Amino acid sequence: MLVGAHLNFNPHTNKKSFYTYYYKISGYMTKELIDKYNELYQLNKDNKLKNDTVVNLTSLSNFPSYKLKNYIEENNLNITTARKLDKLDYLIITHELVKTSYLDKPLKPYYIIPSEVILKNPLFSKYIDNESYNKIDTVNNEPVTHYFLSEEKYKNLLQFDNNFSIIENYPLINCSLIENSWGDKKMCDSFDYFINLYEFVNKYNLKIIFDSNISNEINQGLSIDEDVFENILNMLSSDDESNLEIAKEILANMEYEPSKPYLIYLFNYFYKLKSNRSNNKNYNYLRKQINKNIYLNFTQSYSATFNDVIPTLINKHPEYAQIFMNCFRIHMNSLIKTNIIKEITTH
Repeated sequence: MLVGAHLNFNPHTNKKSFYTYYYKISGYMTKELIDKYNELYQLNKDNKLKNDTVVNLTSLSNFPSYKLKNYIEENNLNITTARKLDKLDYLIITHELVKTSYLDKPLKPYYIIPSEVILKNPLFSKYIDNESYNKIDTVNNEPVTHYFLSEEKYKNLLQFDNNFSIIENYPLINCSLIENSWGDKKMCDSFDYFINLYEFVNKYNLKIIFDSNISNEINQGLSIDEDVFENILNMLSSDDESNLEIAKEILANMEYEPSKPYLIYLFNYFYKLKSNRSNNKNYNYLRKQINKNIYLNFTQSYSATFNDVIPTLINKHPEYAQIFMNCFRIHMNSLIKTNIIKEITTH
């Protein structure tokens, strides 16, 4: 198992030395891995749950197990769950989770160096400060197996000590790093599974179901339109806690994709949606889904304004620009308690 760490060098102190960051690198994404996953996605993106099948809710899914169980029971389906790959028909995966955790990170060139090249080379021993609190031979209490050094940092090292040219004996790979630097422990721990996904699917003749398709079936036909948006807007603008709970219940039971632009608007504007956890499991699942589309992290004491929300959302999602402007129109009319504003366009 790979246990990686960033290799850094500080030439500006009295005791020039290596140092690492506190978080572990669990693996690295390459274009080949991205292409393999995208191939699987295109082949399986329209799959739906079928009766008389065996499924596994994989570590690459955020879909709640209780929600899957309820769906199976409510529809009297003969669907069972299992873990052994040779017993399965389907693997359940959250595409958006994979996309944001693995696929969307930019690739850049890194040297990937076995740790003994640095730790056991006499030429570099003078740069290893064993008295420092930052021990470069371990990360998260695990022995480091490999160091990752960006091409840019390698060039800086070479200017300082020509002995570092030994690093060129090791591969320079264009990749993105899978690291637990921002609380992504679940996806770091699941990376080995992701790497083997292509092989699993082909070896055991498995199919993938993306859990957004299951959610869409559960909430089929229920989506936010302008009338529903206006009703939810009025509930969220109220100080009545019961209105907030009703609004959350409505949001939690809407089909995600058709409702997405309205959800993005509401969750970016209303702090109470972002901060308020609920006993409603469906709502908490929705919050996880929409979290990647929250771009404005205002506190309760400083709420978002239209000047904050509208330009940001249109910049992030130009495909929803007119819907955002329609939401803005409805919101303005709601505030002034009249329908005097008939249309706002993006032009």
